[in-house]
Amino acid sequence: MRKIVLWALALIIVAPLSLAALFPEDTARLAIDYERSRAALAADTVSIDGEPWYFLAGGPEDGETLLLLHGFGGNKDNWVRLAGNLTDRYRVIIPDLPGFGDTNRHWDRDYSMPQQAKRVRRFVDALGLGRLHLAGHSMGGYIAGIYAHQYPEHVETLTLVTNAGVGSPVESEVARMVAAGDNPLVPRTRGEFDRLLALASLEPPFVPWPVKGYLADQAIARADFLDYLFDFLRRDDAGLEPRLPELEMPLFVLWGRHDRLLDVSTVDVIRELVPGAEVVILENAGHLPIIETPDAAAAHYRAFLEKNAR
Repeated sequence: MRKIVLWALALIIVAPLSLAALFPEDTARLAIDYERSRAALAADTVSIDGEPWYFLAGGPEDGETLLLLHGFGGNKDNWVRLAGNLTDRYRVIIPDLPGFGDTNRHWDRDYSMPQQAKRVRRFVDALGLGRLHLAGHSMGGYIAGIYAHQYPEHVETLTLVTNAGVGSPVESEVARMVAAGDNPLVPRTRGEFDRLLALASLEPPFVPWPVKGYLADQAIARADFLDYLFDFLRRDDAGLEPRLPELEMPLFVLWGRHDRLLDVSTVDVIRELVPGAEVVILENAGHLPIIETPDAAAAHYRAFLEKNAR
């Protein structure tokens, strides 16, 4: 009898692992769907110019709208753990930005930040979102800042999370690597993907191994196109520094103290540009506070939103 129980326990433990090894993509998809469900988010699409635009949506239809933009190399699921703290009150919309995630990729398209902001506006119009609270992480923060500058009448508040588009007084570790010809933001092997996670976070967040492997393989398969996209980010226009002082909506800035991609000294520049900006620096996070410390990041963001409620 004891042997039967031990065999049964072994089967319970080994069977899921075996299935995950045999069907890693399906296992990853199940894990991703589970995370979305926990956050009360559902996948949806809208057609723009005959192409599907993928996004996540959740929260009450009559709640104030939050539009969350992901960073370079990321996708809509980067925001899921943070968004789960907000969907009880807010209508949360998280799109895949053009060229990333599940959206189509075009080698002949201009993916500069101003053009991306214009595309986000078309997405907003297609969904009829109206006036909203806008937040962006890293590259998404760059796009969000341009969007707020181009369409201020549509933006209730602006939140920038470890955002690109502003010069850092202290050059970051990753900036030095890129200048030397080694770009860790475009991984081409699983080892390079692990290196990117280590650079982007103070302590790499837990990601189930089927999901991690799936995400790594997705990034590797798109490496050449990511290189193409990175060129637009690197040689883009004047950035946010001339734009931020002209914004009139409330601004919230969130950074990780140990950011190795975009140095935390960037915050000092933003404070000079926008003296009234609310700034929070999380001591236990790197470049990915929306993933590393989602509960703390969401609590600070929610407090900012509540102070600026309509």
